[in-house]
Amino acid sequence: MIRSFFLITVLFFLCKNPLYAKSLKDSTNTIKKVINIGVPSAAIISLVGINEVWYKNYARSDFHFFDDLKEWNGMDKVGHACTSYHLNKVSHTLFEKNHIKNPLLKSSIYTFGYMLGVELLDGYSTEWGFSIYDVIGNGLGTFLYSIQESKLKSQPFKIKFSSTKTAYATCRPSLLGENRLQQIFKDYNGQTYWVTFNYNELSNKKIKIFDYVNFAFGYSVDGFTGGHNNPEITSCNCAISECNNLRRTSQFIFSLDLNTSKIKNNHPIIGKFLLPFDIIKIPFPAFILNNSKNFRLIYF
Repeated sequence: MIRSFFLITVLFFLCKNPLYAKSLKDSTNTIKKVINIGVPSAAIISLVGINEVWYKNYARSDFHFFDDLKEWNGMDKVGHACTSYHLNKVSHTLFEKNHIKNPLLKSSIYTFGYMLGVELLDGYSTEWGFSIYDVIGNGLGTFLYSIQESKLKSQPFKIKFSSTKTAYATCRPSLLGENRLQQIFKDYNGQTYWVTFNYNELSNKKIKIFDYVNFAFGYSVDGFTGGHNNPEITSCNCAISECNNLRRTSQFIFSLDLNTSKIKNNHPIIGKFLLPFDIIKIPFPAFILNNSKNFRLIYF
């Protein structure tokens, strides 16, 4: 979804912002006021922008609810959790490194409030509606970051994302993406959402290699050209029979991931190179469980 692309873009912008990268040496009251006022103001402005740019292309309606729990076998709900988790993390780091009071509380409220604002806009669109399950996904992602930071002062459990190109987008390019950039965010068949965890942060018995290696459990779907079901396709860039005889399946994946937070470096270029891998899972061999058991040498 294009809105997901917008949110991820915001995350990367914040990650590269000097306020995020390191605390200012002169953390004055002026800087604090800029952040305290600027962050919620930017959130409101971006919601207005989304409303004008995205929703203006769709008919409006009275506020209504929408039950989309079974769409895409829950992939979009996991996506909401992933986005909320990282938005909370970026916001918290920004507040904490610039000595804003109650940084975790503020970042959690702003994150959940911002995502709720997007959902409220959905509620006035005939194309969608207000989804309770989206709100639950937002809450789970926000909570996962907050509870770990509050209790452990670290993030042994992280939510990550990966995407690979599939052939399904040629069946419905308007829905699944007309180019590779769109497909990354719109083709759920190519997406995998991961929960990675670090053994050493959860165990009293430390194993040196596990300082740098995380276990990763992923979830993805395959064969989806529609949310609830696959519609009949009458024209596409591939054989019609291929698009109309797809088997919709979900799959679970077990793999490994690098714990980039433990990689020490004093070079700014290396630090910037590693930064995206706090969100994106690094390709590794993987076991795939669906209707059968498969092994893939490199899974992304």
